[in-house]
Amino acid sequence: MGKAAMCIQMIQYLDSGRLYKISELADLLETNPRNIIEYKKELEEAGYYITSVPGKYGGYRLDMTKTIPAISLLPKEKESILNAYSYITARPDFPMKDDFVPAMAKVFSRLNLVDQRYQDTTVIDRYRLAMPEEEINERYVFLERAILSRHVVNIDYLSNDNVVRNRNIQPYKLYMYNNAWFLIAYCEMAKDWRYFKLCRISKYETLDRRFSRDVFYNEHELLDSFGMTANTEDYRIKLRLTGAASMYVKDYIYGKNQTITECEDRSTILEVDLRYRKNCVSFVLSFRGECEILEPEWLKEEVRCIVEKIKNQLDFSEKQRSK
Repeated sequence: MGKAAMCIQMIQYLDSGRLYKISELADLLETNPRNIIEYKKELEEAGYYITSVPGKYGGYRLDMTKTIPAISLLPKEKESILNAYSYITARPDFPMKDDFVPAMAKVFSRLNLVDQRYQDTTVIDRYRLAMPEEEINERYVFLERAILSRHVVNIDYLSNDNVVRNRNIQPYKLYMYNNAWFLIAYCEMAKDWRYFKLCRISKYETLDRRFSRDVFYNEHELLDSFGMTANTEDYRIKLRLTGAASMYVKDYIYGKNQTITECEDRSTILEVDLRYRKNCVSFVLSFRGECEILEPEWLKEEVRCIVEKIKNQLDFSEKQRSK
C-alpha cells in the first residue's frame, strides 16, 4: 500500500472521533510508528489537522474544528471565485501569485471544480512599470517581512526632484495605488510619515535595529479611497467638456464630491475635488482641447502658461529644422 493510500486510511480511522495511540495506528496500517508521524505531517500539509494528546493515555485525534469542510456554494458564487482567480493570475502585479495558485487548487478540489479557468481574463495596463515584475515582488516580500518583524530599513530612494537620497524608514503598510505598489513608512530623516513607491527604491537592507509601532498611527489619516492624503489639499475645479470628452467623462469618478451636468448643447459640466495642483493641470490637458476651464482662475493661468511653453518649444524646434 502506497503512502497516499496509507494517509487516506489513517484519516478514515481518525474520522471516527476517537483517540488512537501511534502504536495502535501503526498496527492497523501494518507499518511502523515512525511512518505514522510522517503521515501526520503529510495530512496537516493537505489541510487535515491532527491533535497530539500527550500522556500515558494520549494519542492522535482529528481536529474536526480545523478540518477542511465540504463547501456548498451557489452556481453564481462558484463563477465569481473562478473569475476572480482568472483575474488575479492574469495581473502582473500580485506578489503572492506563486502561493495563491496552489492554495486555490485546494479550494477548487473541495468545490469539485475541474475547469479552473472558467473565463480567461485579459488585463491591460495602459502604462506598465519599467521595472520587471520579479524585482517589484522582491521588494514587496522584503518589506512585508520588515513590517512584521518591525525592523528599521535603510533605502536609497529616488525622490520627486529626481535625486537619490539615503533614508532610514520604519515600514508600516504596503498598498496599491494606480496599479503601482507603495509603502507607508515613518521616515527618520524627515521625521514624518512618507509614501514610497517600490519601483523607486534602488537599494534596501534591514538594519539591526527594531522600532516600536506608533500607538497613534492611523491609516485612515494617510489613505482614503482616492489615494494619499497626508500633506495634500483638495482643489475644486469646474470644467465644460465638449466633443467626445463630453461623453467619456461620464464613465469615471475622478475625485471627491463629483457632479455631472448634461447641457442642452450636448456639452457636459464636470465639478470635482482633485488632489494636487499638478494633477489638476494634467487632468485638464488630458482632454486635448475639448475642455473649457470655468473655475478656478489659477488653473486657467497655469494651463495657459504650459500651453504657451509647449507652443514656444515647437516654434523653436521648427526654426532649428528650417536653418
